Amino acid sequence: MKKIIYLAVGGVLCIATLATGTYGLSDRNIEIYKQALGIEGEVEESTFQGYRLSQFPVAFYDGEHDYVVTGSAEDCQVEKRKPVFDVFVGTTYEAEDHYEVLLPTIEKFSKMFELLNTTEVMSAGSAENTVFEENAYGDEEHIATMYHEGFHAFQMTNFEENIIECLQGRDFDEGGLSEQMIVEHVDNNAKIVRLYEKQLDLLKKMVLSDSIEEIKKDLLQYKRNEEERKALLPEDVLVLEEYYERVEGTAFYVESTVYGMMHTKEEYEEYYIEPMAHYTDGSQKYYKMGMAKCKILDKFSDGWKENYDFSESLTDLLYEQVR
Repeated sequence: MKKIIYLAVGGVLCIATLATGTYGLSDRNIEIYKQALGIEGEVEESTFQGYRLSQFPVAFYDGEHDYVVTGSAEDCQVEKRKPVFDVFVGTTYEAEDHYEVLLPTIEKFSKMFELLNTTEVMSAGSAENTVFEENAYGDEEHIATMYHEGFHAFQMTNFEENIIECLQGRDFDEGGLSEQMIVEHVDNNAKIVRLYEKQLDLLKKMVLSDSIEEIKKDLLQYKRNEEERKALLPEDVLVLEEYYERVEGTAFYVESTVYGMMHTKEEYEEYYIEPMAHYTDGSQKYYKMGMAKCKILDKFSDGWKENYDFSESLTDLLYEQVR
């Protein structure tokens, strides 16, 4: 089952607060928020230095209003306002001088999973898909989603210039980059799909390997496949692929790490490791590839994340290990 979600990093959205209070927002959502903040120290230690969810307001949309939650796990405040997006999405967006996280309430998100009885990719803007099954989306999954979207707020707050530079002057506006380019140039090309399937197999093998020497051998093979694949694709598609891996792949890594903190090893592997080698149309494969590369870099040294500023590709960081 997929979730409808996108990262919005466009123009400033001016927010007008209508009222203060918790009316309309269930205690369940507030407890989810508090639980999420309760583990932010552990999340920061396990993922990226400086990333703490409490830095960013989280707005829960119930179909009529946004309920913006701020504060700490011990003392949080809720403000009710008109919705920024009158649609159920999970996203990060710019509000005046800061970034915020927008999610449906847990009740609405859970209901969406019940209604969306399909495995087709649902997309809006820069689409993102997840691996949560229809009946498995609950409080802990919502926390993992919150951390994924919050990480985009962290990226744009601290490294916006590098992320924009990653696009090399391109954008997602009309006439620019779009996920449809992936479908046209990648998913519809059987030779490229076969190369990707080989690369996905290698990534999964490296994630599961305990041998640095074997990982290095597989990285060299991965690099050969990468060079062959890149030679078949136009520059715009290569830029888009790199953006998805670097920006969304790291967020997916954070999401998977948070999910792993709250579930058994078996559940974590079922939802994030086992599907890793499965080729999927659209952008989701790059989320998985970026996540896998983060996990492989961890095997060489956890310290790679301490000063990572999104100015360098995850692939190049890996190749540095075999030079």
